[in-house]
Parts: sequence; C-alpha cells; structure tokens
Amino acid sequence: MRDASQFPRFSEAEMASRHARVNALMEAQGLDAMLFFGTGQFNTDVYWLTDWPGGRESYILFQAGAEPLVITQLYNHVPMAKVLSVIEDVRWAGANTAATMSETLGERGLSGKKVGLVGSLPYRHYLRFTENHPDTAFTDVSNPFRMMRTIKQPEEIDRVRAATKIACAGIATGAKLVAKDGSATPLDRLTKAIQVNLIGTINSMRLAAADMAALDPLEDGERGVIVTTSSIAGFEGQIGQGDYSASKGGVAATAITFARELARDGIRVNCISPGLMDTPMMAGLPDPVRESLIETTVYPKRLGHAGEYAALAKHITENRYINGTVIRLDGALRMAPR
Repeated sequence: MRDASQFPRFSEAEMASRHARVNALMEAQGLDAMLFFGTGQFNTDVYWLTDWPGGRESYILFQAGAEPLVITQLYNHVPMAKVLSVIEDVRWAGANTAATMSETLGERGLSGKKVGLVGSLPYRHYLRFTENHPDTAFTDVSNPFRMMRTIKQPEEIDRVRAATKIACAGIATGAKLVAKDGSATPLDRLTKAIQVNLIGTINSMRLAAADMAALDPLEDGERGVIVTTSSIAGFEGQIGQGDYSASKGGVAATAITFARELARDGIRVNCISPGLMDTPMMAGLPDPVRESLIETTVYPKRLGHAGEYAALAKHITENRYINGTVIRLDGALRMAPR
C-alpha cells in the first residue's frame, strides 16, 4: 500500500482553511449540514475537500458540531481513500450508495433539519432521501459553494500555475426531453448542465473581468484576456445532448457579446470549441470504444491532445488581434446525430 507522501498534497493549514470556509458557508446559509456528491471525472468537490481524487459515487457529509465523513461506493477504493483523505471517517457504501447515505442522515439526526446539496446527485438518490426523510429540507447550494471556490488561496494558485495556465471543466449529464415512459423529463435534469457549464462560466467571467478592469493597462490599452471553453456539441449536438449542447452553445455565444462589452476596458474574450480530446475521461474508456470514437475523426485520425488545446490558448493570449471569436479545435470532425 502506498503512503500519502508519494502524492502531491496540500498542507494541513490549507485543508483546514477549506473546511472552515465550508462551515462558514453552512452557517451563512442557515444549514444544519451540507452533503457533497461526486463521481468519476465530476469528483472535483470530493478532491477539494479531502485531498483524495475520489472514484465512483462518493458522498461527503459536513454537519454542524460533528466530524465530517466520506462514503464511497467501491469497496476496493476504501483503503486508498483512508490513506489520502484528510477526513479520517471513510466508509464503504455497501450494496446501495443512496440507501447507506440515507441511513447515515437518519443516524446523524438530520431528519427534519435543513441540508444543503452540492453536486449532480442522481435523481434516484434524491428521491430516496426525500422519501426516507420527508420532513428534511433539502436545498441546492451548489452555486454559493462554487462562488466560494472561485476565491483561490495562495497554495491553490501555486498548484494551478504548476499545472496549467488555462483551466476548463464542465459536466455532461445527458437527458432527452421525453423519457422512455413517455413522460416529460424533470426540468432539473435538463438545467443542471446549463447551471454548471453556462452559468458557471458567466460567473467566472464576471469575477475575472472585474479584477482585470481594475488593472493598469499595457502599452496598447489591454488589461486582460478571457478564454472560455465550449464544445463542438454546441453546434452539432447528438441526440440526448440537448442540455449539454445548450450550455456549450451558450458559452460560444458569449464570446462576441462580452468582447464588445469589455472592449472599453481593454479585455479580449475568445472561446475554444474542442472536439474529441484525449482527456482522463477518454483514457478510462475501453479500447473498442476509444477506437470507434477515433474512427469518427477526419484528420488527424486520432483524439486531440491537451498540449494542442494549451498551444491554442497560448496563441490567443499572445495574438492581440484575436477577439470575439470561437475557434474550433476538432480535426474537421462534424458529429453525427448519434
């Protein structure tokens, strides 16, 4: 078994600061507890709170006056979680993650209390919680939490600088307008990606733009550059991607609009629209699936590389005549309906 010293780690002070900020947010929102959910590549909140990258379905429970705990789905992930997580109480979820988490809420005395939810919880989990705890007030506090996380501490900024100059993230939940049983898909299933990908991007842009506008201008009046990330799905989304397409199409649409608005402050706004990129998510796919995706590309006949995205982002920042535009980075790929 490996030990924590073999991995990049944040300091105890940094992690304690994050937990203190969560507790302060919980108090400000009038909550008795906050429940965080993450899975797969959408486990960033779990990582931020534990210093453990996470795995499959994972929950973190913060509760006023009690120690936090982690519940994770896969039994074989528990040993490493106990090595890396700064939250010492790590538990296996057993056969049913939602059932175990629901039981834990009851054991912690949270029935009839106010619990804030963060992350894209599966709808079946939410139903389980509300059915088992009908008097508990569950409320989505993802947006206030995301806004809190935009304020980076020096240690976190150093880590980001060491990794990359441009960061981009989002979710692709996937939902059709009409479910298989003929019923209308719940609205929250169709708006989650829009809240994270589009509203989250606009929120980051407004905060960054305000900081940039306060800077002293460079010799030609420029104060900053904003590079956002859309997707080719924003232009030719596949069936079942309506919510994701809407979110990414919205991001692309903001490039010219905000470029015009922020021109007065010397701030350029551009957008990169990637195709199929060789991300950690793609790396986790079975080889036959990866090969089938590569077959859909035109030329080069491969997935895009992170370095190619970084090179384009770097060029955008350096070339001051690129403004208000969306640049596709897709090897001539045009996505099919399915």
